[in-house]
Amino acid sequence: LMNNINTNKNKNNNTNRILSSKRILSTKYKAILNRVIALTVVLAFALGMIAFPVNAEGEWDETIYRVYTSKEQLSQAEIDSLDESCCEFVETWKLDMVMMITDSEDYDGSLEDSTLAFYEHNGFGYGENHDGVVCCYDEDTKECSIVLVGAAKDKLPQSFVDENEEYIPTFFEKHSYFGVMYAFYLVTVDYMEENYGDGSKTLAEVAGSDDSSEDIQEEIQEDATEAADTETTDDETSDEESAATTGDASASTGSKSLGSDKSALPVDPGFDFTERNEFGLPIRDHDEDKPCWYTKELDSFKFYNDSYIPRVVDMADLFSDEEEEAIAEKIATVTAETGKDVAIYTDTSSYGMDWEKFCYDFYDMCGYGIGETRDGMLLYIDMDPGNRGWVADSVGVCEDMYTEEIANEMDDELYEYMADAKYADGVLMWIDCVNNLYTKGIPFAPEWLPEDTDSFVRTQNSEITRVYDDANLFNEGEETKLADEIRDISEKYGIDVVIHSTRRTYGMTDDDYSDAFYNYNGYGLGDKNDGILLTIVKDNENRTNVTAYGKGVDKLTKVNLNRLVDQTHAKISYDYYIEGAEIFLKNVEHMERTGRVNKTTAGWFWRIIIAAVAGWIVGGIALSIAKSKMATISGAYGADKYLTGQQKVIPVADTLISEHTTKRKIQRSSDSGSRSSGSSGSSHYVSHASSSVGGSHTSSSRHF
Repeated sequence: LMNNINTNKNKNNNTNRILSSKRILSTKYKAILNRVIALTVVLAFALGMIAFPVNAEGEWDETIYRVYTSKEQLSQAEIDSLDESCCEFVETWKLDMVMMITDSEDYDGSLEDSTLAFYEHNGFGYGENHDGVVCCYDEDTKECSIVLVGAAKDKLPQSFVDENEEYIPTFFEKHSYFGVMYAFYLVTVDYMEENYGDGSKTLAEVAGSDDSSEDIQEEIQEDATEAADTETTDDETSDEESAATTGDASASTGSKSLGSDKSALPVDPGFDFTERNEFGLPIRDHDEDKPCWYTKELDSFKFYNDSYIPRVVDMADLFSDEEEEAIAEKIATVTAETGKDVAIYTDTSSYGMDWEKFCYDFYDMCGYGIGETRDGMLLYIDMDPGNRGWVADSVGVCEDMYTEEIANEMDDELYEYMADAKYADGVLMWIDCVNNLYTKGIPFAPEWLPEDTDSFVRTQNSEITRVYDDANLFNEGEETKLADEIRDISEKYGIDVVIHSTRRTYGMTDDDYSDAFYNYNGYGLGDKNDGILLTIVKDNENRTNVTAYGKGVDKLTKVNLNRLVDQTHAKISYDYYIEGAEIFLKNVEHMERTGRVNKTTAGWFWRIIIAAVAGWIVGGIALSIAKSKMATISGAYGADKYLTGQQKVIPVADTLISEHTTKRKIQRSSDSGSRSSGSSGSSHYVSHASSSVGGSHTSSSRHF
């Protein structure tokens, strides 16, 4: 507006000077001057009618920016990019296209009226009727107005306007202002190509079309996502590079799209993100023996975040489309909830490099990771027929999480899937482990373990099952029978009784696991959470663990504990799970009723046999001695002192182990239920190693 005002002022000043000049001209020259002016006007009008009419058919002013912002909502590079798209639209469809981003302080009246006034005042339009379409977005109200002018009213129906005034603003959340404007461009181009691409369709034919607007919009949304990334990358480079230089990198579009509030690294300033291969990986200037994403500039490489690079890159073609979609969805969920990256990459070659280094370079050079420390984990699967295996890589804060013990646990589990060619299932399992590692600090966390154990408040849960059979050792009828027996004991003696089976203790000792299971699930009765728990661990070996709490400890002396565990484990060690559980309950009931756990029948039998044999031997010896010294016995004075009196009995001591918890475990190696630990038995673990561009990585690898 200021430019127009200054232009008008200049015109007025020129006019005044001309008028002043006319006043001082002599009468002699006035006639000559009038004739010259008249002739000039006639010639100018004639030439203008032939070649230079303003906004005549086929004419438009391309010197005016077609993108307007009220408060610099777009960078200059973004404005240039959108303006170029608008100009291409005008040249293709003979309709002007204008984009506006405004705010409530920038106009009076309705948004639609203000949009039209802006369009007309600045001389936009194609041809003598100023044909065109303009979109205005109000950043305060989040409203969008699409105004049609001239021939655009015939080309674009009102339904197009109504539908997209609601649809276009939805792009703001993920793609900001650029996304809104570019979405307007895409939906308009899509409609024109769909209905006028070959110039054969009329509006009447379009109205009768059965094309699904939802399908069209889904396609547009995908295009808008890719385009927003492509267009904004170069636009933000200078600002982001400056921020990186000062150590104050601002959050990028990618960081926001991944649901993280961390400061993000800048995008790669040395790479044009419009160049990607069919898998979405960057195409750089690279050596022939290296993949397309491998940079030659190792020394000058700068780390960056690329939030739009695919998190599932299946170059080895291990997954179906459905499997790949499921993997990508799970990754998106984990990343959104944890603020840490997860990626899967499969290939048939490591291009002559060792696995670890190749995996590290892929992560770094492709911009994986979130935030300045590029936090995340990557699973690289190499399907080279002569060298199959995988590398599990961790970066940033994830390096300290991924310990050697955890790496072996995760790789042990993954090996079973890889060896059986269940690649998608194995990857999904691995992502679950990563999520547990991010949120709970252990990869195989049970569902009942809270994410924040520090703030956990102990409660009692009377509704939870008392036969918690995670290892599936009992059938439904057996579970019901055990539950009934447990209920009877609890009601009679006032203690909670629980039987739990599991196939892993999730990196915890058996004792710690049992305690965690009992407490976090809310078992126990009374103020001290009285109870007793039998934990059966069916892993590489069958193990039996008994723990007691509160009043449950009172009668569980060392003798009772040994007998209880020995008798229970004698059955469980040979996979007689229901028998072992029933013996456990029988002994608990007897202990609560009498204070003691009975010896086994076999124990009593052998004790009797041994005692009988010993008595027979001792008796025989004594009898022989007596016979050899046989004589008439006569009473001795004071003999009654030896025949009467109290027998002193020394009782067997029962020692109380603890006031709160009594534990003892017995285990036996067993072939049943064993699990392979992989072809090499353990993974090759590397801590804080360096990539070719200097990034720090901690990883494990294994063949299959």
